[in-house]
Amino acid sequence: MTRPIRSHERHRALEQAQLYLLLSESACVRPLELTLEGALRGGVDVVQIREKSLIDEALLEHTRNVVRQVDGRALVMLNDAADLIDAADVDGLHVGQEDLAGGEARERVGPNRLLGISTHDDREIALARPFADYLGFGAIFRSSTRSDVIARGPAEAAHAQELAGSDLPVFAIGGIDASKIDDLVRVGIRRVAVCQAILGAEDAEGAARELGERLRGQG
Repeated sequence: MTRPIRSHERHRALEQAQLYLLLSESACVRPLELTLEGALRGGVDVVQIREKSLIDEALLEHTRNVVRQVDGRALVMLNDAADLIDAADVDGLHVGQEDLAGGEARERVGPNRLLGISTHDDREIALARPFADYLGFGAIFRSSTRSDVIARGPAEAAHAQELAGSDLPVFAIGGIDASKIDDLVRVGIRRVAVCQAILGAEDAEGAARELGERLRGQG
């Protein structure tokens, strides 16, 4: 049975987190359960459940299964579905700019769960800062799946963290794989969110471990 996580434990785990996984079954080259297990063994710190095609009971069941498998080894965030966070017993909610506004999202989440907000520029960071426990910022590199996304580059990621402040973690996102980590580390970025770099790997454990080692400057 999953051990309940207290609010201060969630925040402590978030402060230490470096590797954030966007989990989507459609992106997995191997079965989701095997991929997730490998990612956890490889050192993933946060798992965001991102299943846009699932709604209501199907999403709730899927989320509960992920929470059960993770079993406290990483934080579990649910993308967008604020109505399910209590029933699913996740660690928090992540919202994009087209989802709930920061203040409303914080009201829905409450004081004991985490709130993450996606941002893309200075204005969005400023608006999100009073409500978020962490930010996603990007896209940093050009994505193979989104040709319309502007690649902002490592320097913009460093600027986003400076603007957010030392007390608000910022995870760089967008087109990041192991070959890009060194460029981010050089400008002081030690937190990244990835999807394909792990889910698209035959060896999810090895992929996650390499990412973590590079973030720690061991690669």
